[in-house]
Amino acid sequence: MSQPQPVIDGFEFASAGESLQGVWPIADFPRLHDLLAAHDGEVAYEVDGVRDEQGRPGLRVRAQGTLQLRCQRCLEPLAYEVHADELLLLAGTQAEIDAEPADV
Repeated sequence: MSQPQPVIDGFEFASAGESLQGVWPIADFPRLHDLLAAHDGEVAYEVDGVRDEQGRPGLRVRAQGTLQLRCQRCLEPLAYEVHADELLLLAGTQAEIDAEPADV
C-alpha cells in the first residue's frame, strides 16, 4: 500500500537543521517497475537540513536499499546494493544558480 509522500519546505528545513528518516517500499517507485525483476523490499532514507561552509542552505540526502534488477545476459534477478549520500544546495533564484561555477 502506498504511503503519503513527505513534503517539506527545503529552506525552512535547512534553517532549522531538521532531520527526517524512514523507509519506503520499493513497490512505491513506479518509474522503476519496468527495470526491476521484483518489487519487494524497501529503501531506507534520511534527509538532514544543513548549511554548507559558506552558509548556504542545503539538504543532505542518504538512501540505502537493495534493488532486484534483471541481468541483461541471463535474465535472472540480480541484487544491486544502492548507497547514495548527496548534498543538494538550495537556491532561491535562477540568478543564484547561474552565478555558481558549472564545475562545483
